[in-house]
Amino acid sequence: MTEKNQGQVMTMSRNRPHYRSNEQGQALIVLTLFFLFVFLVMAALAVDGTIIYLRRRQLQNMADAAALAAAEYLSQHKDLETAYDVAENSIAENKGRVEWYSTDPDNPLPPSTNIGAGVDLLMGIEIGGDLCDVRVALAWGDMGTYFTQFFGRRTLQVGARAHAHCAKAGGLVPIAVRRFGDERHWNMDLKNVNQAQVYCDECSTQQSLLEQGKQNAIDFLRIEGSDVITQWPGFPDLTEEFYETPPDAATDISPGRDHWILGSGVVPNVGTTSYSGLVNLDIRHVSAPPLEYYNGVEPGTQSNTLKDLGEYYIRKGYCCDIPDPGDQVAMYNGTSAAFSPEALQQTYNVSETIAVIIYNGHVLSAPTLDMTGEDPYHKATYPTTDTITSHVLTYTIHLEALNGFQSATTGLIMDVEGLDDFATWDLSPTDRPVLGRNGIYQKPITLVVTPSITTTVGSTITHVVTGTRSFYVSALDEPEPGEGEGGTSIKRYWGGTVTVGDVITDPISGTKILLDKPAVTCLPHNTDQNYPYVTTVVGQQAKYELQLDLWGVSDARDVSVKTTDGYTLPDGLEWVTAPPLTRSTNPNKHPGSKLQLNLKVNDDVVTNTVHTIPLTVSADGTESGTCNLYVLVEQAGATVDEYVEILGYAAVIITGYYNSENPVSCLELEADGTTCKRWQSANAVRGRIISELWDDPSELDWGLRARLVPWDL
Repeated sequence: MTEKNQGQVMTMSRNRPHYRSNEQGQALIVLTLFFLFVFLVMAALAVDGTIIYLRRRQLQNMADAAALAAAEYLSQHKDLETAYDVAENSIAENKGRVEWYSTDPDNPLPPSTNIGAGVDLLMGIEIGGDLCDVRVALAWGDMGTYFTQFFGRRTLQVGARAHAHCAKAGGLVPIAVRRFGDERHWNMDLKNVNQAQVYCDECSTQQSLLEQGKQNAIDFLRIEGSDVITQWPGFPDLTEEFYETPPDAATDISPGRDHWILGSGVVPNVGTTSYSGLVNLDIRHVSAPPLEYYNGVEPGTQSNTLKDLGEYYIRKGYCCDIPDPGDQVAMYNGTSAAFSPEALQQTYNVSETIAVIIYNGHVLSAPTLDMTGEDPYHKATYPTTDTITSHVLTYTIHLEALNGFQSATTGLIMDVEGLDDFATWDLSPTDRPVLGRNGIYQKPITLVVTPSITTTVGSTITHVVTGTRSFYVSALDEPEPGEGEGGTSIKRYWGGTVTVGDVITDPISGTKILLDKPAVTCLPHNTDQNYPYVTTVVGQQAKYELQLDLWGVSDARDVSVKTTDGYTLPDGLEWVTAPPLTRSTNPNKHPGSKLQLNLKVNDDVVTNTVHTIPLTVSADGTESGTCNLYVLVEQAGATVDEYVEILGYAAVIITGYYNSENPVSCLELEADGTTCKRWQSANAVRGRIISELWDDPSELDWGLRARLVPWDL
């Protein structure tokens, strides 16, 4: 580098700017202030935001408690001023301030000091016109801040609101209280009495009221003193009924008679004490399946789940899909007598009111059709071609409608199977009998079997078709396609056996000899007592007992049972012990032998359809026979067998909890020595009806349990 260049570099070095230390300090201050601002913002968001959230949560709990307290009071009483006091006291007990709900702290007097009304209520306490609709809106307008004050906000406003209602929230308890009873149901001095059946839709047309119960009957919906009834109106024709509310219905001023309403004292007409009042409102339409299910309950729901739901509805009230009068609701089965009274005891005090279902007092069983045939099930005839019309066989079939069964309006569809190409048949007086309507509950049907005549091909020889066949008579409750209405889809079977033999003349003695063609037959039976037809569910078994018979032979033989050639079980069905199976069968008694046939029902089976399984039975030297098995597989079994029919709804005041017919005793006292802390568990409850009969529980003035509901509802 030249000297000249060196001088230029030195000059440039001397001319560079130099920063002073005080300028560097200013930059540090600016940066510090910036981070301090960010810190304050974050602190304001974190600290004051958390405070706002906690205060709002505090206000919401306070508003919920106040609204519920007032609504629950109104569900038992109709004192408007006291209800406002209840809400105000609830706020005060939870550390609330008057100015949070009133524009005049010295003289609150809601609703005159409210801001807004209805869904537009901004601050205050409001009770709706139906006296069980409470809105509480709280506004905390001077809540102090910590860090937000540095931004000019020394106070913030936080609000919360709650809406409680009885009718809109439901509140109905799932308890059915009888309307009609007798002395057994109210007189506490009667002990160890038999079950009473005072009111019965079916039997009341056959018996006078006095013959059905003990002493005079009682209409518990009427005022005590005018509640005794000595005869059903219009008896014996019974063109009138007590379904409507009587003119002297019970009221809170003049209540009905004190009687057993729940638990062991109810004395139901069917089942055990587990049927004593608790109903399942989620299972309906029992008399004519398919059943209807609500609120998540499904076919096959376990009894423990239903029990938990029942307890929940007792404590919280039934919320939605309220049944209508005339609807059928399931009666609980398999729960202890103490279960429902204990849940009620832990939720309601004596003298409090509940909203209940009213039914006539008769627990009904799921409707069914009974079909039986005469015994012996086997008949024989020995005609000639000239005497066939005088050698017909007749079987009497008995049909009976049980538990309120009503057939389709066009009648049952009856049929006979198993006699094709062997004999003709006829059902009289009809093959479409109507049952359960117009007072007809029983019907005899006559099956007439007439032997057939055939002509040998290629000749003029005419003869009677001989042999032995098993057959089924079926009855299906469905309307004719495109005609009629109703029908339960119930199907019933009865099975029989018919022999048509030969008559020959002994060439030496000239006597007539009756000959049976050697044959083997099968006739299935099952635990449903429905011959070949079994209803089962996924995961269980279809169980049969096959009766085997030999005809026209004198010695015992092995009878083989197998599925008909070419048949394969459908997916999901599996034999426990697969055919072919063999049984030694005695021809000199009937049945000659029995064979157990069981089918497993697996998850992959097609449900809600009838699977037909054809069987063939054979033995050496005999004509083989056939019979079908019919397996209806449902996804799950029904969860109900008994039910009640709703007449309406009423309010009932609880008058006492009992254990073994004695008032429950106090097991533990509070520290004050007078208040009971823990009571003996109840297994029975008494009460009085204190209202008229209504079509909907929302029409009741008392008893509906309050709940929190959406603000806009």
